[in-house]
Amino acid sequence: VMNVLFEESESRTYIDENASIYWHNGDRVAIFYGDDVNVEAAFEGSTGDKSGKIRPGESINEIEATLFDAIYALYPYESGVAISNDGVISFELPAEQSYTESTFARGANAMAAVTESINDRTLSFRNLGSSLVLSLWGDATIRSVRLTGNHGELLAGEATAVVSYAAAPELSIVGGGSTSVTLNCGEGVVLGNSQTTPTEFWIVLPPVEFAEGFTIEVEDSDGRIFRKSTTKR
Repeated sequence: VMNVLFEESESRTYIDENASIYWHNGDRVAIFYGDDVNVEAAFEGSTGDKSGKIRPGESINEIEATLFDAIYALYPYESGVAISNDGVISFELPAEQSYTESTFARGANAMAAVTESINDRTLSFRNLGSSLVLSLWGDATIRSVRLTGNHGELLAGEATAVVSYAAAPELSIVGGGSTSVTLNCGEGVVLGNSQTTPTEFWIVLPPVEFAEGFTIEVEDSDGRIFRKSTTKR
């Protein structure tokens, strides 16, 4: 059993209307215990907890391999998460996310952690990216929102995370990249009808500087597309 916590304003699996930071019960985490085997673990606390226990799906009480001198972890869990001999975590950063009211979708916000030593059992997770929040209003039902960098910046694809104890992790997209991220709104999200009652759309992005700004494309249920660009970085 591992202990997990959030460093305030550093990581979260979802947030509430006060921007508080919480876990979901059953959140899945990929853990590397001293070797390069990806072990799936589940958060055992209650939804709304800021810290708690995560339990691996298999018994690993004794660490036999000592490829690393620490325990590494990535949220969310995917079977394809891997780690190199020098402790660099590889995973897929998706180009499509799902709309969730007033926050980002569960699993959309990638985080990483590493313990101080191989015998340490506390993982402090930190965000690998950030969130862009769009406030939209009007007489429309939104089907999707797409963000694209105007300079061809990679926003999704094969990614790596360099994780160091008590330091901010470094995320890089290394291949198979997409220059846009799409927020899928399913059957549609009805907009608030005024500037004082807007609807928020959260898009999680990797740490990137938009050299020539970015473009937002919003498609409604009638197939109409609203496009807005900014040249600001």
